[in-house]
Amino acid sequence: MGDHGAYTMIKTGGEPRGGIMATPQPGVPTAWTTYVLVGDVAAALKRVEKLGGKVLMGKTEIPGMGHFGVLADPTGGVLAVWQAGQK
Repeated sequence: MGDHGAYTMIKTGGEPRGGIMATPQPGVPTAWTTYVLVGDVAAALKRVEKLGGKVLMGKTEIPGMGHFGVLADPTGGVLAVWQAGQK
């Protein structure tokens, strides 16, 4: 994860199902993030804004893994979208 430290993947049946990392900065609270698999992170984030949500973190690459983005729905619920990279 570069400057953000190590990220440990949790796998079942050889497929990634989750991950764990230390907080990226002092003072950042512990949190769990739910990811939803999408075909196109950029398109999903654009649609979120069109429907009244807010993009909290734009499309971000995790080299060799894929891309993700973080959003808040119109009620403030936070989740992330994930687009797996090519294997």
